[in-house]
Amino acid sequence: MKKLGVEGLGAVWTKVFSLIQLVTGNVDVKNKGDLQTQIDNTVKTIPAAANNGRLTVQKNGTDVQSFTADQYDDVVANIIVPNATRSAAVTQEGQLSLDAIEKNAAIPGTLAYELAQTNSNFMPTHQTGITSCNSNVEIYKISFFTVSKLCVVSFEVKILNTFNTGEIIRLPAGYRAYGTYHFVCDLANGTCKHAWIPDNGDCISIQNGAEKTGNLRGEVVFMLR
Repeated sequence: MKKLGVEGLGAVWTKVFSLIQLVTGNVDVKNKGDLQTQIDNTVKTIPAAANNGRLTVQKNGTDVQSFTADQYDDVVANIIVPNATRSAAVTQEGQLSLDAIEKNAAIPGTLAYELAQTNSNFMPTHQTGITSCNSNVEIYKISFFTVSKLCVVSFEVKILNTFNTGEIIRLPAGYRAYGTYHFVCDLANGTCKHAWIPDNGDCISIQNGAEKTGNLRGEVVFMLR
């Protein structure tokens, strides 16, 4: 076996160090220690803030989990998403009920609140306050209902004396017709009278007044302003 001389061995080490220099740069072994020492010293020069940052996971602004950037063990941030609440009123398979907030009709803006308002608007409401606007007319029976802006007035009045002016009964203050509505009344069991309530008006009138006494009956459905 041929052995390397001093010059040959020096050439090998020169080649080895040149290859190391390509990888690590110009390694100053004499002044900075061996390669491992230089690597250790390089790591030590990295500032703490660069390898110890903290990552925080939040849900709606609330901290769920946090961990540092140099975490050794795995960290799981479990964000729990609540399921829709179930209700006994739901009978169809796969149908979901509203969540607790949306089911609260006391909170303006929720679906339950809007539905309650809609239901309230469409519930018939018995009203009062219709009065006679003619001294010759006496109210006998009145049914006065509103459903939102829809108004139903069914009346029976007594004609005490004949008269020529047309107005007979008046709606309460604040109630006025949206548009003009015509209808037919029965006077004294047999005489048809043309009646109406004018646009923006609050009185029901009969054409040419009442030419005889007796009970006058009528019913009208109209929209309110």
